[in-house]
Amino acid sequence: MNKHVVRYLIICTVLLYVASATIASAVSLPDTGQTKCYDNTREISCPLPGQPFYGQDAQYGTNRQSFTDLGNGIVRDNVTGLEWQQATAPGDYTWNEAISYCEDLTLGGHSDWRLPTIKELSTLVDSSIPSPGPAINTAYFPDTRASIYFSSTIYASDSFSLWVVYFDRGRVFLSDKSVFDYVRAVRGEPFPANNFIDNGDGTVTDTSTGLMWQQETALGIYTWREALAYCENLTLAGYSDWRLPNRNELQSLVDYSLYKPAINTAYFPDTRPSQYWSSTTYASDPSTAWGVFYNYGQGVGFNKLDRYAVRAVRGGLCGDLGDADGDTVCDGADNCPTTYNPGQEDEDSNGVGDVCEGSSTTTTVPGEGCTVAVQPMFLPLTPGLLPQLRRIVLTGDGANWNRTSAVSIEDIPIVMPLRIQPAQIHAIIVIPSMLFGRFTPGEKAVSVVTGTALCTGTVNIP
Repeated sequence: MNKHVVRYLIICTVLLYVASATIASAVSLPDTGQTKCYDNTREISCPLPGQPFYGQDAQYGTNRQSFTDLGNGIVRDNVTGLEWQQATAPGDYTWNEAISYCEDLTLGGHSDWRLPTIKELSTLVDSSIPSPGPAINTAYFPDTRASIYFSSTIYASDSFSLWVVYFDRGRVFLSDKSVFDYVRAVRGEPFPANNFIDNGDGTVTDTSTGLMWQQETALGIYTWREALAYCENLTLAGYSDWRLPNRNELQSLVDYSLYKPAINTAYFPDTRPSQYWSSTTYASDPSTAWGVFYNYGQGVGFNKLDRYAVRAVRGGLCGDLGDADGDTVCDGADNCPTTYNPGQEDEDSNGVGDVCEGSSTTTTVPGEGCTVAVQPMFLPLTPGLLPQLRRIVLTGDGANWNRTSAVSIEDIPIVMPLRIQPAQIHAIIVIPSMLFGRFTPGEKAVSVVTGTALCTGTVNIP
C-alpha cells in the first residue's frame, strides 16, 4: 500500500509540474452542442447510470459553445478565444484563392486574418442540428451555407488535397484544392499541437487539451451501445470515471501530418487505421453515431449496430481561461464566472447571468411538494485518499424541474442549479470540484425548490 501511495504522489507531482509548465499552451475544446439522448433508432429519455446507453454525449456537457457578436463583423468564440469572420466570404474560391483572401482581409480594424486549421474550423459545428443544416449557430453566423468550407490543413498523403468541413451536418473529409468552395477567416492564437505525456500506467495525458486517454485501444470491437458501456465500466490507473469521448475530443487526437494511422504512434502504438466510436449521435439519423476514421482522420458517421474500435477518455480543463466556479463553463464563456451556474440562464439576454443579477425564471411543480430518491456517485477510492462525491442523480415527481430549480445539500451552504435531462424526469447535480472533500460522513438532507414546490430526500455519504 505504501508503495502505491508513494507512486501515486510521484506521478501527481510530475503531472502537476508539467501542467504548470504547459498550461499557457492549452486550448479548451468546445462542447458539441448535443443535448438529447438516443438509443439505436430514436430519441429517448436520457438513461440513468447503469442503464443501457448511459454515458453518451448529452450527459457529459462541458465547455458549452458560447459566442459574442462584437458588432463589427466579428464573432468571438468565448471558449477557444478565436475571433471569426461573421459573414461567409463573398463568392466561392479555390484553396489558393482562399488563402490569399484571408491574408489580404482587413476587418474590424484587424489585418491578421488567416484560413483556419481543420481542428479550429470543426469547433464551429453544432452537432445538435440535423441535415440539411447548416450545422452551426446561425444566430451568430446567419449566412452560413450548408456546404463545404475550406481549412488550411493539407492532406498528409496528397498535397493536392485538403481537409474541409461540410456544414450540412458537420462532416470532416477531404476535398481538392482546385474546386470552388466557401471561406470563413479566423484570427487569434492557433490551436497548439498535441503535447503528450506517457504516464507509465496505461494512460496518456494531452496537456494541449487537458484530457487523459486510455493508451491502448480496447480489446475487440464494439457496437455503439457496447462502447458506451465499456468506457463507463472501465477502471484504469486508479480511475473509474472514464467515458466514451465526444466527436470533438476524439478528433483532437488526430495528427493531420500523418496517415495510416493519423495519430502519434509513439504514444498510441496499437492504434488501428480504422474507425473509432465517439459518444455523439448523428442528429439527422439516430441509428448513426459520429466517429473518426484514423486511417486518414475523417470525421464521419457509422451505423450504431456495426462494430468498431474504442479508446476511453477522462477529464478535461479550461486551459488558461480557467473555471473559477467549477461549473464546467470556462470563465471566458461564463456569464457569471463567480457563481456556479452550468445552465447559463440569461432571461434578459444582456450577457450577465440571472444568478449574478439576482433574477431567474422558474417553473412550478404540480402539487404542494414531492419526494426525491437520491443516488450518489463517487470518484474512485485512490490509495491514501477518501472517496469524493462527484454527482448526485435525483429521480422523483419533478416533471417540471428546470435548470433554475435550486438545490441545496445539508453540509454545503450554497445553492446549485440542476442539470436537467431532456425527459425532465430526473436530474443530475454535478458537484463543483472546489467543494470536494467538504462533505462530512453521514446522512444528509437534499432539497429541490422550484416554483412553489419543495422536493426533499436524503443522501448517505460514507
